[in-house]
Amino acid sequence: MIALDQLVKRIQQVPPLPDVVLRVLELSEDPECSVKDLVEVVQLDQGITLRVLRLCNSAYFGIPREISTLREALVFLGNNTLVNFILTSYAADFFRGASRGYGLDEGQIWKHAVATAVGADIIGKRVIQGDRGLLFTGALLHDVGKVILSEHVESELGRIAMMVEEENCPFTEAEKAILGYTHAEVGAQLAAAWNLPPVLVNSILYHHEPSRAREHQDEVSAVHVANAVSLSMGYGLGKDGLQVPLDQGALQRFDLETDDLIAIAAQVHAALNTAVDLIKIRN
Repeated sequence: MIALDQLVKRIQQVPPLPDVVLRVLELSEDPECSVKDLVEVVQLDQGITLRVLRLCNSAYFGIPREISTLREALVFLGNNTLVNFILTSYAADFFRGASRGYGLDEGQIWKHAVATAVGADIIGKRVIQGDRGLLFTGALLHDVGKVILSEHVESELGRIAMMVEEENCPFTEAEKAILGYTHAEVGAQLAAAWNLPPVLVNSILYHHEPSRAREHQDEVSAVHVANAVSLSMGYGLGKDGLQVPLDQGALQRFDLETDDLIAIAAQVHAALNTAVDLIKIRN
């Protein structure tokens, strides 16, 4: 088992988010953000610019004329679609490998991340009044700690699984008892090291325990419910299985019942297929 101080050193060595991505995140929090503002930032990264133009000119959208400038592309896509595409594309790179310590093969952790993100966005549209800010992003990054912890969980998986079975406790409780920290805590440390906004740190830290969040409770609760919906659909269902209790307080906060969750799951399935198609276009 790796000591916490060693783990912190490893977190500090993880490459930070690109400056353009951080700036796009910052702008996405601003309801007054204009197309001009986004163009000025995105054009600084040639790779992202090419991906956005390729996306607009793909058969997926079927635009009858060629989109040749970033401004045209942003006007067509809209701010939210652009921001979500950039972040989802980046997450595909970060989560591209397997997370074997959690029993997740290549691509599975990314699918779970995107399913949770679109689920949180769907929930947000239903229940959160006004700007939803970084809700999509917080959900997309909620399991980032699993990438860091994977190999260490793998070596201790037998003990963690035994504790879950014998004590009938949540996976994260056993993770904490055996490792000394959970993937949520590690993910929050990484988010803080990347200087991400507090709402993202909280969404990652409390995504299994929304009742403990003192701030951003709507966002944290939406990520929590979306995570549960994603797992119930089989996305990201690794070694922790369904040992992820659904906080009833989060459901009551949004007045969600079983029929609502079923409807959200159907929307998530369709949206995830779209996201997969869009990411295929980026290369």
